Amino acid sequence: MKIYKEITINEEDYRIIKLLEERIGKEVPIGEILIDPFYGRIGLNVEKGKIIHLAIGDIEQYILPGFPEEIFELKNLKALIIKELKIESIPDRFSELSTLEYLRLEGCFLDNLPTSIFHLEFLNKLIVINSPLKAMSNAIGNLKLLKDIQLGYNQLDYFPENVGKLRMLESITVCNNKITEIPTSLGNLKRLESIDLSSNKITEIPISLGNLKKLEYLDLSDNKITEIPISLGNLKNLEILNLSGNIISTMPKFLKNLKNLKQLILRDNNLSNYREIIRQLEESGTKVHI
Repeated sequence: MKIYKEITINEEDYRIIKLLEERIGKEVPIGEILIDPFYGRIGLNVEKGKIIHLAIGDIEQYILPGFPEEIFELKNLKALIIKELKIESIPDRFSELSTLEYLRLEGCFLDNLPTSIFHLEFLNKLIVINSPLKAMSNAIGNLKLLKDIQLGYNQLDYFPENVGKLRMLESITVCNNKITEIPTSLGNLKRLESIDLSSNKITEIPISLGNLKKLEYLDLSDNKITEIPISLGNLKNLEILNLSGNIISTMPKFLKNLKNLKQLILRDNNLSNYREIIRQLEESGTKVHI
C-alpha cells in the first residue's frame, strides 16, 4: 500500500494515478466528488484502498498527446467523468472497466462512441452531452441495467429502436438534437418515469407511449408535432406534460381524464376551441399554461 495525500491506496492504483497526473499536468485531489451534477473539477474517491470514482474536467488548456489511457488500468472504477477533453476519439478499451456503473462524457469532440462502452454490463447511468455526437449504436440495447440515459445537446438525427430492450430504464433525455422520430419501442419500457425529447424535429407522437403507466414527466416541447394521440389519455400517473412550441391545433378532451396532471404547458401552438377543456382541467387542480 502507498500513502497518497494522507490516504492509503494500493500500489498499482498509486502508480497509475501518478502517471495520470504527469500526463494531465495537474494533481488529482482526494475528496468527495459530486457525481451528479459535476461542477468541472477533477478528483477521485477511494474505497478500501481502491480508486472507485475518477473525474477529469476542464483541462483543455493542457496539451495532451491523446486520451489518458492510464484510466483503463483502474480496474475497480465505478464512476468515470470526463469533461471538456478536447480530443476526437477515445480508445476502444472500456470493456476493461468491467465494474463501471456511471459514465459521463461532457463537452468532448466525439461524433461516435467506442463500441466497448456497450459491453459494460453493470452500467446504470450513461451521460454524453454537449458533443458533436451524430449516431447512437443499436448495441445500446446490450446495456441491460441502464436506468438513466442523457444524450442532450448533441447532433443525433436518429435514435435506435433497440432502446426498447432497456427494460430497467427509468429516465431518458435526448433534448436539443435533430431527431425526427420517436422509437415506437419506447412503449415497451414499463419502468419509464421521465422522457425529455424537447428541441428536436419530431413530427408525431407514437401511440405506444400510452403504454407507459409509470410515466410522470413528458417533455416534447419545441418540435413539429401536429396532434396529441388519444393513447396519452392512458398515462394516469402523468404529472407534467409539456407540448409548447409545436403546431398543435386541437386540445383533445381526454386530457381532462389525466387525474394526476399538475401542469399542462401548451404555449406557442395553434390551438382553438380550448376554453372549456382548460376550465375543467383547472377545476381539477391542473395548472394550464397556454
